[in-house]
Parts: sequence; structure tokens; C-alpha cells
Amino acid sequence: PDNPERYRRALYTHIKRTIPYPIASTFDAPSRELCNQRRILSNTPVQALALLNDTVFREAAIALAARMDKISAAPEERIRSGYQLVLGRLPDKATTARLQKLFDQTQATTQDATAAWQNVATVLLNLDEVLTK
Repeated sequence: PDNPERYRRALYTHIKRTIPYPIASTFDAPSRELCNQRRILSNTPVQALALLNDTVFREAAIALAARMDKISAAPEERIRSGYQLVLGRLPDKATTARLQKLFDQTQATTQDATAAWQNVATVLLNLDEVLTK
């Protein structure tokens, strides 16, 4: 857990030809033996489960929630800032309202605001626009 190499960019991950990086295989990474001009997009249940449960993605959601927390105490402003951090643009009012409703429902269920914000961050990071565009 304290290894500084843990947070290296995936571009610099050491890869062995015979043992591909597990999460890359989940997302249909092409063979590194040949150059590929275009990747084929795929969307499978295994990928969705990895995005929701893999440690790397959970830590990314936790970090995004913490960053949103530092920006503002107001829920609507947190949602707007998180959305802009992830997508590079502000959400419309309907999207903001849906994310606010998700936060409210999660907080009511868990009684934990931090967990609720992490849930919102997970949703933001799992938007189709984030993953495939």
C-alpha cells in the first residue's frame, strides 16, 4: 500500500508478453506485439463489475469524492465541480438533480455522507461518455 509505484500511470506499467496486465485483459486491450490504429470497443458485464468493484476504480472514486469535498460544502456545487472535473463541462439541471437525488438516497440508506459522495463519484467515473468517448 505504501509503494509509490502503485500510482504510476498505466502507460508506464511493466508488461510481460506472456502475462498481460489483468485489468487490461478485462477491457480487451490489444496485443502489444503489433501496432493497432483502432481499438474495438466492447461493453461486457465483466467490465461493468470491474468498474464498480476493482480496487483501482474504487480508489479513483474515493479520490474524486475527496477532491469534490475540498471544492465546496454545498452539494449542488460539489456535483457541478465533480462533473466538470470528469467530463470537462458543466452538467445540465436535470443531471444535477438526478445526481443530487442519488446522493440523498444513498445518504438516507447508509447514514454516511462520505460514502454517499463516493457513490456519486463512482457514477460519474462510470458514465458512458467518460469510458468510451
